[in-house]
Amino acid sequence: MSHGFSFPTEQSGPSADELSSELAALREEIHQLQNAGTCRHEIGIAEGMLMIRHGIDQDQAYALLSRRCREQGVHVRVVARAVVAEMRGSTGKPRVPTSVTT
Repeated sequence: MSHGFSFPTEQSGPSADELSSELAALREEIHQLQNAGTCRHEIGIAEGMLMIRHGIDQDQAYALLSRRCREQGVHVRVVARAVVAEMRGSTGKPRVPTSVTT
């Protein structure tokens, strides 16, 4: 005689392997988002340096970065890091252009 209740015969919900895979995928997504944020920050710093050096706006600075990327065949992040390093010089600190100090 059945009273409308039955014990489950199969495990319901995701398995431990499925949960582990989902967790790994989420961790990878977090890592990618963090890298994207860092990359965007580095690009912004390079844009700002180019804006000051050349007296241009942000769109023009990004266009300069983009053009160099195409010419060199590298990602904009690589060019941005190179711009920052070049403008910091050997001291590791940003150099103030003489036009700003005089």
